[in-house]
Amino acid sequence: MRPLAVILALALVVVGCGAPGVKKPQAPVQAAPRANQLPPPTGQLPQVEFAYDAADVRDPFVPLYAGGMGPDLSRLRIEGVVLAPLGNYAVVNDMVVTAGDQLAGCAVTGIDESGISLDFAGEKFFIAIPAAE
Repeated sequence: MRPLAVILALALVVVGCGAPGVKKPQAPVQAAPRANQLPPPTGQLPQVEFAYDAADVRDPFVPLYAGGMGPDLSRLRIEGVVLAPLGNYAVVNDMVVTAGDQLAGCAVTGIDESGISLDFAGEKFFIAIPAAE
């Protein structure tokens, strides 16, 4: 090795750059103050009065579905019915449905040539196929 390379290698070891086992000094760590060293509290937290007005707000504990009310079926438009040996299908609002599917929150229970039978929470509904224009 050249003498200059040896001198540089020794300088690195002496200074501690990259030398294993050589620790650099760390900044002193300051301990947290003890409880008896903290300043006394200057006062109480401000008290805030809060009043909740529930007027014109729906009670979240009252169910949305009350017995006797049903789903809104007025927006459903039957566009066609397909009767097939493997199952009947209906096209409602550009969607193809069959028995067992969900439609407007209702379960489709049957499809025949006169319309679609639906079940909503145990209540039965029927949507008739509109008359041809």
